[in-house]
Amino acid sequence: KVKEMEIWDILDKKGEKSGRTIPRDAAMKQKGLKAGEYHLSVEVFIVNSKGEMLFTKRSPEKSTFPGYWETTAGSAIAGEESLEAMSREISEEIGIKVEREELLFQRRVVEEVRHQLMDLYFLKKEIALEEIIFQKGETCDAKWVPIDWKILDDESIISRMRERMRFVWFDLLEFKENQ
Repeated sequence: KVKEMEIWDILDKKGEKSGRTIPRDAAMKQKGLKAGEYHLSVEVFIVNSKGEMLFTKRSPEKSTFPGYWETTAGSAIAGEESLEAMSREISEEIGIKVEREELLFQRRVVEEVRHQLMDLYFLKKEIALEEIIFQKGETCDAKWVPIDWKILDDESIISRMRERMRFVWFDLLEFKENQ
């Protein structure tokens, strides 16, 4: 099956659409996005009632970070708003349906180097590992990990995800406790 070309909206630093788009491949190769131009990405920290966070393992077929653990994340496609993109990414990557109301927006992180506006979300959800449907070529395993400072230094987790986790760490600890 041929993967259809993903198109992203080009945004300014405030998240306003420029009216222009860019193919994902061009943006990922750092071509086509100029200084002050961004694309929208989303990431969710899924927490269960035991105070654990869900991680998925990247497929060995992935070109970047194969075999590393990650949280569910991805890019908004042209025309999508943040919540819509987050809900779609959760469905695509782990096969779980989530209502927009379940997603709790935390903050936007501006990643200048990657020309990315990353919206971070929290989600409280009980998900049995057996329920997870892995997306071929994307994810191949899942695990619940206690929310503990040690995960911030766990080198089996993609480093930029650990960095973003640091931005919301104390909110994440509070979210875990108040569930």
